[in-house]
Amino acid sequence: MPVDVQVKLLRVLEDGQVMPLGARQGRSVDVRILAATNADLRDRMGAGAFRQDLYFRLARFTVYVPPLRERKEDIPLLTEHFLRLFSVEMGRETPGLSQGMLEALDAYDFPGNVRELKNMMERALLECNGADEIGPHHLQFLRPSPEAEVPTPAGEIAWPDFERLELERIKQALTQTRGNIVAAARRLKIHRTRIYRLMRKYNLPT
Repeated sequence: MPVDVQVKLLRVLEDGQVMPLGARQGRSVDVRILAATNADLRDRMGAGAFRQDLYFRLARFTVYVPPLRERKEDIPLLTEHFLRLFSVEMGRETPGLSQGMLEALDAYDFPGNVRELKNMMERALLECNGADEIGPHHLQFLRPSPEAEVPTPAGEIAWPDFERLELERIKQALTQTRGNIVAAARRLKIHRTRIYRLMRKYNLPT
């Protein structure tokens, strides 16, 4: 959050008022702020990038959530959750998890944290192609390329662009069905809500 925006947020928290665009007087608000960050705000304060007064306004009650590599016991539960989520979206039965898959996940450090696990499960569900069980051969772990010169920006994960590949399949199906999303979803054996989500994500007309 830029420092000038921090000043505005601090003013809202202190005065309990916001100024709507075009208004001549403020409007009282009664809000509770829930803030999350993966940055060390004390370091940011020391560097002058985060206001100390705003920090103490927000940090009345703090909860530290350790990264996934420090709570490996959560991996099976999260894995099952994401697989159910994407199975419903794709209109598939939720596959089982092999012991080898769980052991492979437990041995991995997850530099991309929970978001990486979520992306990994979405790809694994596509890779298994309707199989009853997902194994370690369906997983793709993040391996930085040794010849890569440009680092990935903080908070981003360099994933293979499987969504864009799937989007190409969707475009082809829509062409074959003359734009009929229900028929395209039936042809691809996925749920139509997945087509809508990907088209919204990549700003394609529906």
